[in-house]
Amino acid sequence: MPTPRRVIYYATFRTNDMNEYSSFWHHPYYQNISEGSVADITQSLTQAATSGTKHLEIRGGEPLLNENLPEILRKVRPHFNITLRTN
Repeated sequence: MPTPRRVIYYATFRTNDMNEYSSFWHHPYYQNISEGSVADITQSLTQAATSGTKHLEIRGGEPLLNENLPEILRKVRPHFNITLRTN
């Protein structure tokens, strides 16, 4: 099986953007999804890097609303080229 070129990590489904295109983030389904622990996230991302994935794309509602994002980035930055999609 080929190695994925990119991992897409949704840091959060919370958003601070109140426009008509982002309204689905306010659905109760997305409000109740756990953002996960730093340990679990970094373990999964490091495992992807170990298998050869080189690029990490971070998305979300608004990924900067995840208070753990700086710590996660510090831990996985040595393994990836990172793109952060934010509003």
